[in-house]
Amino acid sequence: MGTGVTSLLWPSQNFILRRVYKLYYFLAKMKLNKTQAKEYLDEFFKNIKTQNQETIRKAKKLAMHHRIRLGDKKNLFCNLCFSPRLKIKKITKSQITKECRDCENLIRFKIEWKTILGIIKVKRFWYYLINCFD
Repeated sequence: MGTGVTSLLWPSQNFILRRVYKLYYFLAKMKLNKTQAKEYLDEFFKNIKTQNQETIRKAKKLAMHHRIRLGDKKNLFCNLCFSPRLKIKKITKSQITKECRDCENLIRFKIEWKTILGIIKVKRFWYYLINCFD
C-alpha cells in the first residue's frame, strides 16, 4: 500500500490521458485535411437540428483543430451545452437574444444592417401581398 507521490497523481493523470486519447482517436479516425473538414462541416451544419450534443461538440473541436472559423454557424447551437434547441427570445435593432431550451442559457449576438434591411424588405413584401388580395 503505497502512499507515494505517484499513487496520489495517478487518478488525475489517468483522467487527462483518457481525454487526450479520446480527442486524438477522434481526429486520427477522421484524417481530413482542411478543405475536406470544411466541406464536412458545411454539410454537418445544414441539418444541425437532427444532431445531438456530442456530435456538435466534436464538430466544433474539428473546426478548432483545423482553424476553421464557424462564423454565423456558431449561433445555431448553445455555447455551454452544445444543444441545437434554441428559441428566439427577443429581437432588438442591433442584436438577437436566443435562449437554450435545455440549460436556459441566453445567447446574444449582433446582427448586421444588411440582415435587418433584408428582414424589413421581406416583411414589406408579404404585407404588400396580403393587402393586394384584400
